[in-house]
Amino acid sequence: TTTIRSVTLQGDRAIVDFYYAQNAEEMLATGRRFASLISRAPGPATSAAIPLIAEITGTPLLVIDAQGAVTAGTGPLQEQVGRRLASAQVAPVLRGETSVSLASDLTMPGSLFVASIPIVRDEQVVGGVLLFRSASEVRSALRQIRLLFAAAGGALFLLLLLLAWILSRQVVRPLLNMRDAAHRMSQGEYGVRVKVESDDELKELADAINHLGESLKALEEGRRAFFANVSHELRTPLSYLQGYADLLAQGLATSDREVREYGAILAEESRRLGRLVNDLFELARSDEARLFLKKEPVDLAEVVERVARRSRQEAKARGVDFDLVSSGPVVVLGDADRIEQVVLNLIDNALAHTPSGGRIRITVRRDEGGGADKAAGAPVGLVSVEDSGPGFAGQEEKVFERFYRGEGARRGGRGGAGLGLAIVKSLVESQGGRVFARQSRDLGGAEVGFTLPGE
Repeated sequence: TTTIRSVTLQGDRAIVDFYYAQNAEEMLATGRRFASLISRAPGPATSAAIPLIAEITGTPLLVIDAQGAVTAGTGPLQEQVGRRLASAQVAPVLRGETSVSLASDLTMPGSLFVASIPIVRDEQVVGGVLLFRSASEVRSALRQIRLLFAAAGGALFLLLLLLAWILSRQVVRPLLNMRDAAHRMSQGEYGVRVKVESDDELKELADAINHLGESLKALEEGRRAFFANVSHELRTPLSYLQGYADLLAQGLATSDREVREYGAILAEESRRLGRLVNDLFELARSDEARLFLKKEPVDLAEVVERVARRSRQEAKARGVDFDLVSSGPVVVLGDADRIEQVVLNLIDNALAHTPSGGRIRITVRRDEGGGADKAAGAPVGLVSVEDSGPGFAGQEEKVFERFYRGEGARRGGRGGAGLGLAIVKSLVESQGGRVFARQSRDLGGAEVGFTLPGE
């Protein structure tokens, strides 16, 4: 409040000083014109004309000679003609000094501004011109100016209030809403959304926050589903382990055959539990791989042939025909270790769903048209694994979901926890590739594969 009052006083003082300066300059300019006229054309005619001109212009004045005697005057001041003014009042102007002062007892009643201008002829002061202006008139005009400034200030204040209101609605309030939304999201309320009606950077920021909320919500739902699936998958082997271990511990196995049977069940469920843990570990590593990939030129055909050699014996043991079709070197940009893991998971998935007497075919080639997933673009390396198993039964889009297992796998107890293809998808996409799944036209079962960008 003190600062505002100080600024207001300083502004008023500046207005007063400016107006007084303008008033003084105006009076001096008028006085100089009268003094110049008298200096150039001295005589009775000029002395008689000066009061008439002053009357017309509304400028009260006195003309004095070198001795301080009044030679001409206007209006009531004509009564001063012939009188000698006090030397203290006219001494400065008769010395050639120009000035503007405030007087109260010179020749007119009330406070007056008096402008004193010497009359100079042949470099000699021969008299002076005294102009008068009522101080009350100046102050009245100043009051009007102050009123105008006050009105302008009030209008400016209202305008600033309006601008502040508009600003609060268009900028501040949306920002506060975004802050509140971000805080609520940090507390787990991922469904909150920010609404911004403008079409500017604030709208883009609000859209980004809303998108973040949707992503966090999806992530939270995925996290809950993941833990629910993990719990479900762990429950079965753990229940078997606990149940049969209790039977053995309580001596309820009555023969060596039952002991061996229970032991075999415990061993199988232990292996199943181990596979689940390994799959979970590999899934975590596949997510981590996005940060620690070592991308370099890799011969895709060489990687596939290396994995196929290791898998061929297992296929033979299961009675499954195993074919590899390669068109020669296919160089792509990727991480060789991750690609090897992807191919191994695809082959394991095919072996898990192909019955004895069935067939698996692996194809690796360079594709100039964007790949089997029909994505147009630059040449890519393509790997597909086909089998003669039951296929997808219309579930192609779900096979890459975590913990998804086909009906045949669930009924027959084959396959793992449904994480193998989820790992494939994560590893392939982390290297800029794409995965695809469809029904095999030649073998009648499933065809699952991937593409990676060529070098």
